[in-house]
Amino acid sequence: KNLVQNAPKMAGIILAMSKKESFTRGAKGIVHCTYQLANMLKPHLQHDERFLFHNEADKNDVYQRYLSEKKQVILMACGMHEGIDLKYDLGRWQIIAKVIFPSLADPVNKELLSTNPSLYNWKTVKTTIQQYGRICRAEDDYGITVILDSCFNMLYQRTKDSGMWPNWLKKSMEWI
Repeated sequence: KNLVQNAPKMAGIILAMSKKESFTRGAKGIVHCTYQLANMLKPHLQHDERFLFHNEADKNDVYQRYLSEKKQVILMACGMHEGIDLKYDLGRWQIIAKVIFPSLADPVNKELLSTNPSLYNWKTVKTTIQQYGRICRAEDDYGITVILDSCFNMLYQRTKDSGMWPNWLKKSMEWI
């Protein structure tokens, strides 16, 4: 609900983190966000040529450019919580800027939230786990994931004892 007011601050945090060698180690990274949030962040980040923005029409082309770049680039990944494989040096760090809840503009999701909130929460947890898994694709792979959205704490507190979160993921979390 505060995206408009917080977008400049979030862009500043993303930019600062992308420049922090101890975080990125100069490697490629991605920022998970919605198209709406990407459009809000773009005016604050587009001056930095490392940031690659896409729309629905050029999504695959921009993704292919990200994969082929040898230098550090940062993909503003909208709707890419599934279907991308950033193993090893293709992605060493990522930021989940926005936890993706099923849209309440969809009457089915609205009904689901009121009649079966556990299933609604599971859909959100599943998407978050999918985002988390984009950069660590094998047992010997590694990466850092930072979640900026304060809604994550509410989601996690609501679901942490539900069995929805794999133990390996819960053990890997550090709260700052």
